[in-house]
Amino acid sequence: KTHLLQAIAWTAQNHGGRQVLYLTAEKFMYGFVAALKTQTAIAFKEALRGIDVLIIDDLQFLQGKSTQAEF
Repeated sequence: KTHLLQAIAWTAQNHGGRQVLYLTAEKFMYGFVAALKTQTAIAFKEALRGIDVLIIDDLQFLQGKSTQAEF
């Protein structure tokens, strides 16, 4: 599934002209926790809202974590 998601991201960016962000759930969580620690969570959320296509792989990584509710 990872290769499929990466192919979707590549196609959307190169043929659709969309701004695409591909992240693993672990990288998403790391970025979110870092934003909380530096008190830039609102800026983190705003940056993600500016993305046309957000693809998060391994979403099961967030299961049961407090980040799941925020996501």
